[in-house]
Amino acid sequence: ASPAGTPQPYLRADLRLLGCLGTGGFASVDLVEHAPTAKRLALKRLHRSALADPWSRRQALAEKTILSMTCSPFVVRLHQTFRTQQALCLLLEFVPGGDLLHAFCHHELFGNEGCARFYAAGAALALGHLHERRILHRDLKPENILLDAQGWPKLTDFGLAKFCVGNTFTMCGTPNYLAPETLLQAGHCDGVDWWALGIL
Repeated sequence: ASPAGTPQPYLRADLRLLGCLGTGGFASVDLVEHAPTAKRLALKRLHRSALADPWSRRQALAEKTILSMTCSPFVVRLHQTFRTQQALCLLLEFVPGGDLLHAFCHHELFGNEGCARFYAAGAALALGHLHERRILHRDLKPENILLDAQGWPKLTDFGLAKFCVGNTFTMCGTPNYLAPETLLQAGHCDGVDWWALGIL
């Protein structure tokens, strides 16, 4: 039995698949329901076939480790992890409001200064939380900010995130949001996240 106050682990047998939330080159994300509690969760599967090279394996393990280091209302929460024969699985908080880009397009919010300030502030609080822990996100963009049922923003997708003291020289990120020092491979630190926020 778990100590008093310790959350009980989710059993894989109790997770019921409801549908697909998204797919990418390295991973897929499904909506699942924990049958005993009816709680909905997001199950991210990092497929073993996409983790064949050492860099991809390191990034997958880094994503798991980094998410376990965070505890912020502005960062998607990791509940637990497990492995299957096909994938490394991350059981995450389900954020039902879709991503920020879709919200701005669907509700025609471009040019709305109040919305821009609100979501920029949420992203800044998320980045501040990460940087206090020496974590670089390195892929901040509207598609990686999810909205909860009340419209509050939560940063997600830590596939390129890195624990870093000092500079790192990896060329990675989304081209339109890359800072000059990343493009020049001159070494970068948490400034690259603030650059991306400025573009956002």
